[in-house]
Amino acid sequence: MAITNICGFETGAGGTDNECTLTGAGATIQTTTKRTGAYALKCLPVTTATAYAILPDAYTATGADSVVSGPATLWCRFYLNIASLPSAAEVIFTAIDDTISVKFEIRLDQNGNILAYGVSGTTLLGTGSKVLSTATWYRIEVRTETGGSVAWEVKIDGTSEISGSGANTSSNNHQNFRLGKSPNRNGSGYECYFDDFACSDSAYPGAGAVAVIRPNGNGNYTAWTGVYTDVDDLVSQAGNDGTTTMWSTSTNLNAETAALESCATAGISGTINAVKTITVVKRTSGQATNIQHRLRVTSPGTADTDLTDYATTTSFILLASVRVVNPSGGAAWDTAGVDSLEVGVEHTQSQSRQADCTLVCAMVDFTAAPISPPLNINQAIIRSNYW
Repeated sequence: MAITNICGFETGAGGTDNECTLTGAGATIQTTTKRTGAYALKCLPVTTATAYAILPDAYTATGADSVVSGPATLWCRFYLNIASLPSAAEVIFTAIDDTISVKFEIRLDQNGNILAYGVSGTTLLGTGSKVLSTATWYRIEVRTETGGSVAWEVKIDGTSEISGSGANTSSNNHQNFRLGKSPNRNGSGYECYFDDFACSDSAYPGAGAVAVIRPNGNGNYTAWTGVYTDVDDLVSQAGNDGTTTMWSTSTNLNAETAALESCATAGISGTINAVKTITVVKRTSGQATNIQHRLRVTSPGTADTDLTDYATTTSFILLASVRVVNPSGGAAWDTAGVDSLEVGVEHTQSQSRQADCTLVCAMVDFTAAPISPPLNINQAIIRSNYW
């Protein structure tokens, strides 16, 4: 399985320098209602208004959001909590194609049922029978394909709710996903919360949670000006503190990395499904300055992995790399590998042009190990006799 993006909204904001782009006054990232971590997306559209978050389906070789044609088939997961239902069916999930048109959408109706629509949101494909309750987190999973006669499916908590074949979901491949009301369909408002998003190009991501690990020490590379505390601010007006604290350099091949919190500190356990490393970068002024997003691991072996050159602009932008295996050795991630992770940047422009980095962190999608129930008295007696 190749997970291509994860998002738990743990950077606390939206924008080009963040994991998602928020659209509409009713779309916010808040701390009151969340499934895991400290943050979740809230969508509170009013009547005909829209309110949603745009999430890339993948990232390019430089680490920037993918704006080119994505995979033909994708499997998505998100968790949904309904605070108030719409008065008529409204969109809660949209798959967007590379012409910025609707491929597939899920709507929520006034009874708490979900409905699936195909290309342009004009053809009803199916209506679910399960009634979703308010104040409950549900795992919603959806499979979307590309073509004029393809299969599709929507699951609730791992069980297929509605599915079919022969649907028209556009001949254009995926580009991004939208959580929330996009577009308006029936002029109705609602209040819904979303958390722990993941998408894959090969299979359903399954159950999981997304946790953030933040800088807690200087890494192996320290050639930029600044220290790890200059890049550990997750939340402010745009998800980081901008130029208030940051790393900077104008010297070619200078590199800087930060060590990150341990899995134990972040509450990560069980199976690690994917790791998403994040840097937020820009140039100070003038012509473009090339930088490379770097990740370094020292368990089980030591390996530096750089993305390709990104030509910075004068505005901060998020660069990310999503990996389902540890680049040192190519095996599945374990907690030791994540605990050894460092994230940072390298200046790769021969001219003396200043590059800046204001945020470094990583997101980890994991499935916690099940907790064994306590032994009852009869089980305890049998086990004590056996041993």
